[in-house]
Amino acid sequence: MEEDASRLTERQRNELAYHRQHAREHEDMVRRPFSFDVLDRPGRRWWNGYWQMYAYLLTQDLRGRRVLVVGCGFGEDALRLARLGAQVTAFDLSPDSLAIARRLAAREGLVIDFGQMPAECLIYADDSFDCIVARDILHHVDIPAAMREIRRVARPQALLVVNEIYSHSLTDTIRRSRFVEAFLYPRMQRLIYGPDSRTSRRTSARCRSTISRWCERSCPGWRCRATSTFSSRAYCPTRRGGWPCSTGCCWWHCGR
Repeated sequence: MEEDASRLTERQRNELAYHRQHAREHEDMVRRPFSFDVLDRPGRRWWNGYWQMYAYLLTQDLRGRRVLVVGCGFGEDALRLARLGAQVTAFDLSPDSLAIARRLAAREGLVIDFGQMPAECLIYADDSFDCIVARDILHHVDIPAAMREIRRVARPQALLVVNEIYSHSLTDTIRRSRFVEAFLYPRMQRLIYGPDSRTSRRTSARCRSTISRWCERSCPGWRCRATSTFSSRAYCPTRRGGWPCSTGCCWWHCGR
């Protein structure tokens, strides 16, 4: 990807630089035991959105099914889905993150097809995947463009599972406080995105939409199967579109 950097958008270049540095700071992951706890532990953390996502995935027979992991990072989801018997394909923008993911997969004896590319421009053929998993990644990408690509590579009746930041909440008031908006958040933006953080601000505003709206706008014809919201990793009853609660995440899955 480095030789193709000129073809990346400014946002993608910023994301690439950030995640390459992030990977360099976490190289020791390959020396630590990898955890399959969300698959193996009989006790489920019902207050945790990530665990709830896997609680649902464990009800699906993924053996032999083609699964795509969007923005796989260090490969945690790719490894866990491969452990469930899926034929896993995973990609990320950062070669450093992929290097860690490949080493972890090799160490665990799991066969995963890793690739490097932006979510907005996938190399996969149309109608390629039975299941697509996107965890904590949509706020890093151009959402409409990425969702169009996800729709393109998904097979008819494919399953899309999304776990993402959810900001329609009571503690969103804290996030919008004068201290956070005027002091803390601008400094975080500059640290991650550089002096010109207009792109990240536009994306932050877009992320205030619910995942359901992203799916409905980008994937017309897909149908919602379930939505759950979590309050600071605590469970709230299921309700379409999310329930106002403390910031956490919501997950959404739908079939075409």
